[in-house]
Amino acid sequence: MQAFTTLGNEGTMVKPYLISKIVDADGNVVLENKRTEVKKVFSKSTTDKMRKLMRGVVDGTSRISTGTMYQINGYDLIGKTGTAEISSSRGGYLTGSTNYVKSFVGLFPGDDPEIIIYIAASKMQYSNQMTPAVTNLVKNIATYLNIYEQKTTKDSKTYEVANYVNKNTETVTKKLDSKKISYSLIGDGNKIIKQYPSVGTVINKNNRILLLTNSNEYKMIDISGWSRSDVVSLCNLMNIDVTFEGNGYVKSFNIKKGTVIKKNDVLEVKLQKKF
Repeated sequence: MQAFTTLGNEGTMVKPYLISKIVDADGNVVLENKRTEVKKVFSKSTTDKMRKLMRGVVDGTSRISTGTMYQINGYDLIGKTGTAEISSSRGGYLTGSTNYVKSFVGLFPGDDPEIIIYIAASKMQYSNQMTPAVTNLVKNIATYLNIYEQKTTKDSKTYEVANYVNKNTETVTKKLDSKKISYSLIGDGNKIIKQYPSVGTVINKNNRILLLTNSNEYKMIDISGWSRSDVVSLCNLMNIDVTFEGNGYVKSFNIKKGTVIKKNDVLEVKLQKKF
């Protein structure tokens, strides 16, 4: 946990503590723990790169994504999975399909982490047993701390995201239109080259699918009212940086709709809560 604090503090390691404050019967503060910085370990550019890689682990955009089972629509969770052998009393390591320690460390929101979670389990019979523990924990913490505004409801109709990559743009959009599924098209190419969310993700029909085409250039689209996580996904697809001010949903942004996106552009977004 201490090691991963570097990713939420631009490379500075912070010492964790279990107890915030101890107060005696008379109201006197006996102990109060405060933020303690251990040392600067990485540069901000390094931590930004690591968070980008960890996002690929969860959201399926990496070819070697191992944590897609932890993806939660509407929650910008990034992370890293782990698998470790178990030592044997006879020397060496235990063998067999279940004799491993499985782990997952997650941070959210991914672009400006506030929460780190870590879970590990030994000798699990089924590898997906940790999934509900992680996803329920993330949702409960986010609700308790009001990190996100809930976007989904139990009554919403769901849709399993298909594979749109290498498919004809017109064919894909007609299919989505016929099913009344929201999507945003990036570029004017005739073929889809990237998509978000990844194949197999179950989403509500009012959630947005992002489709990147094989266009020669990409123009800024209207993101008014978008959630923070949707904006992050858009910028990942277009490979540009983004900064946020405030919380909630997009109120304004600096790159005018229709402007051609350049390699070093930075999207500056102001957010506001919906009332």
